[in-house]
Order: sequence, then C-alpha cells, then structure tokens
Amino acid sequence: ELDKTVCCYIARHGQTILNAQRAFRGRMDMPLDATGVKQAHTLSNLLRPIELGPIFCSDTKRASKTAEIIAQKQDTHVHKSPNLRALNVGYLSGQKRTPENLAALKKVLDTADVQIPEGESLNEFSARVRPSIHEAVEIFMETGIPPLIVAHSSICREVGTMFSKGQDM
Repeated sequence: ELDKTVCCYIARHGQTILNAQRAFRGRMDMPLDATGVKQAHTLSNLLRPIELGPIFCSDTKRASKTAEIIAQKQDTHVHKSPNLRALNVGYLSGQKRTPENLAALKKVLDTADVQIPEGESLNEFSARVRPSIHEAVEIFMETGIPPLIVAHSSICREVGTMFSKGQDM
C-alpha cells in the first residue's frame, strides 16, 4: 500500500465589517468589506500559478465571494456547503470580543460536548465540518490535484487539528 501525502490548501475569507470591529461573526452572514475584496484579489493572484482542484467554501457571503474571486483566475469550480459555516457561537454572534465574552466562550469550548447557548458544541461542529473536509481530501487522493478550502477561522483551526493529529484521515 502506498503512503500518499495529503495536500489541501486552506484560506480564510476576506475581512468583513465585523472582523474590523473585532466582533464575533458566527452564523451572521456578513459580506466582504472593501478591504476583504482586496484581500481576496491578493490571495487570488498569489494562488494563480498553483494548479488547484475544486474550491470548497461555506455558503456565506464572505466565504463564497472570496472563493468566487479566486475561481475567476483558476480553471476550477466552487462547491458551496452550509456544513463549512463557522462555529455557531450563538448569543455571542455580533458581540464584541471583550475579555468577558472571550472568557465565556473559552469556558464553554473547554468542554467539547457543552453547547454554546443558542449555538453548537465543538463536538457538533466537528461532526458537521469533517465530512466536507474528507470530501476535499478524497478528491485530492483521486486526482493528485490539491483542492482549496475557503472558510472561517474556526474551520481553519479544525482542519489544522485534523491534519496535525492525523485524525480521521
């Protein structure tokens, strides 16, 4: 059996107004702001010389627009999925990242099966996200061409956890 290295690119969406305000986005469907559009074009230019497989992204405005900008300069297509949405931080969505709010979130996230009020637990989040990540990896394993996942910071952390620990690969 051949041991094949897994390659998958991952990028976070461009900036939104809530990013600039240092607020939790969670399930809020915010579009890119002018800086975010510029960031997406910069990323697209950086990725242009790289052959990419399909681009996977969440169906939110910020991730979809970033992915679409990148896809314009690649010979590939975009797969949008609600399963790649950010961690649902519930009642914290739209709230500033104050020390109190960060502490409240950390307290909940320290136990993977505790649900954020009006949101989801880390275990629920992982169960929702991982099948889409597996799909991207399977496409690489079949084609040898790495896909790009354009998502949210919580998705980027989840992918990092999966690859660094070799979990479920």
